[in-house]
Amino acid sequence: MKSKSSSFLRRYLLRKDFFHRVKTHVRVNILRRLHKDGFDDQAFILAETPVKTIFDVGANIGSVAADYLERFPHADVFCFEPLPDAIIALERRFRHNPRLKIIKEAVSNTPGQTVSFFVKPLGGMSSLYRPFLGSSDEIKVPTITLDKLCADRGIQTVDVLKIDIEGAEIQALEGARHLLTKGAIRLIYSEVRMVAETENAALTHHLAAYLEQFDYSLHNIYDIVESGARGVIYANALFLSPPTRADLKARLGEGVFTRRF
Repeated sequence: MKSKSSSFLRRYLLRKDFFHRVKTHVRVNILRRLHKDGFDDQAFILAETPVKTIFDVGANIGSVAADYLERFPHADVFCFEPLPDAIIALERRFRHNPRLKIIKEAVSNTPGQTVSFFVKPLGGMSSLYRPFLGSSDEIKVPTITLDKLCADRGIQTVDVLKIDIEGAEIQALEGARHLLTKGAIRLIYSEVRMVAETENAALTHHLAAYLEQFDYSLHNIYDIVESGARGVIYANALFLSPPTRADLKARLGEGVFTRRF
């Protein structure tokens, strides 16, 4: 008598589409692991959303902003950047694009202040917080909050909030409490750090815990950079609002967050 397990296994292996299904599954998963891209995933998540407003906090010279402008052709991209040299580069690069708005202030938890900003030789590593290592120049910059800017401009929903401000992410999000409480930021794409490189820097678990109180959930991790000891130094993380998760569930099915890719 044949065992039930061997009979089941034989039926499974002899299915007409078995090898095609396995080949497809392996190919898709390998490609996904090799080419997983946070910006592709944002476009996938918002595929059925009319994306109108994107905030690029810590825009530097606009490399990420340019990607957003291309991917979301009907969206306005607000570039928040207090560094004078970077502002000049943004103005030159996007002078003919009316969809890009430059906000020449540092995003913080209190608007209308003048605060210290620490400029590293590589402008993309500058921060409101003093770095532990290396030299930096200290300049003074004005501040703004995301809640105030949205109130002043009548912005009800931010479809994408990208943040890359070298450890000051929670300070920026504290200035967006009203937006977060309403779930009015659809998704947040932020640099996250496991190792602090500036004073008072928010680490990954601090950021996740802060957003959790507004029911925002960590969705995925990208672009991991490791140390010589093979520990993660920093990466990029994608957080979803409760309404965005609900939209995905309605679109892709009840078990979408637990089914394997």
